[in-house]
Parts: sequence; C-alpha cells; structure tokens
Amino acid sequence: MPLTTISRSAATVQNSEAMSLYEKGKATVRRWAWRLDDHLTRWPLSPPRVFCWRSVWVGLGLAVYGLDALTPPELQLPLLFLLPVLLAAWCGDLDWSLALALVFPWTRLVLGSGAAYPWPVWIEVLNALERNLLMGGAALLITAVQRQAVRLALERDPCLPRRM
Repeated sequence: MPLTTISRSAATVQNSEAMSLYEKGKATVRRWAWRLDDHLTRWPLSPPRVFCWRSVWVGLGLAVYGLDALTPPELQLPLLFLLPVLLAAWCGDLDWSLALALVFPWTRLVLGSGAAYPWPVWIEVLNALERNLLMGGAALLITAVQRQAVRLALERDPCLPRRM
C-alpha cells in the first residue's frame, strides 16, 4: 500500500511540474468555480426565520431612523432604509417590502421636518419621491430574483421542502 501512495504522489509531483503556468491557472479557476457552485447550491433560498418577522423589519427601520436623526442633515443615511425593504423582499413578502419602501422616506420627511434643512423643503419632497422609486424598484428586483432562485432550486432538486 505505501508503494502505491508514493507512486501516486510522485506522479502528481511529476505532472504538476510538467503543467504550464496557463494550465495551473486554468485548473485553479475550475476549482474555484466548482467551490462557488457548491457553495451556491447550499445558499439559503430564504433568510433565517428571525429575519422574516415583520417586527424585525419595522424595528430595523426605526433603528435606522434613530441613527439618521443623530447625524447632521448634511450627512444623510436614507439608503440604510433599504435594508429592511430588501429583507422583506428576500422573505418573499412583496406587499410589505413595497409598503416599507413607501412609508420610510415619507416618515423620515414628516418626523424630520422639525430639523432645519439648509435647502428648501421641496428638495426633500423630491428626494423622498426618488427614494420611493429606488426602494420600490429594489424590492421588485429582489423579489423576482428570489422567486427565480426558488424555481431553479426546485428544478434542480424537486425534493426540496416547499414553504407554505
């Protein structure tokens, strides 16, 4: 037995020495692609259950609002409101993700109206409309990607558990 192991390792060393740099790179890329494919087949199609709770989405939005209220008006963090919207979309709850995408920018505008912005209010209204479009589009895209991923996973392995 040890003789075959030695001869196999000697053959491997001999073959690796004979491989050109291009062939080594090609083999490395194939190995990485295989690992990535293996990782993606195990990737969760939906997030952990705790991230699918609506209270988590609202709480995360309130935490972002609190962080946004602590920062000066010049430093805006409205893109962080995208986190709960994307989580809701990833969980497959398109209605809630669109509702959050509509509510967060306007709540920020109404609750932040006490702060003196260095620009006119109509600019903040336009910003809120732009954020509505951005977050709504992101919610639609993530929902579509998540549903397509589920379809592909079910085609690949029909024995996967289906969520009710």
